Amino acid sequence: MAYKIKINNKIFTASEAVFGVIKLPLTDDADVLYFYEWVQEDTLPKSEYVRNFKYTKITEQGQLINCSPELDDNEDFVILNYDYKDNN
Repeated sequence: MAYKIKINNKIFTASEAVFGVIKLPLTDDADVLYFYEWVQEDTLPKSEYVRNFKYTKITEQGQLINCSPELDDNEDFVILNYDYKDNN
């Protein structure tokens, strides 16, 4: 089931490989730059580095909590790791 996640004023359609891991396709340079800059922040304390994002699916909606990115070497996708989902 596909997730729709709003990040940086854009809706990404993504899939969840396993719980805690979402794979987002990157389609333009602005997406790559956004995630590249975010990855560079990983030297900050986790509370300043992680972000939360709202998501929707056909049967549920909520937030992905404490997200952090891993940019693919080819820059065609990013892995978004999250700690848990809040479905409230």
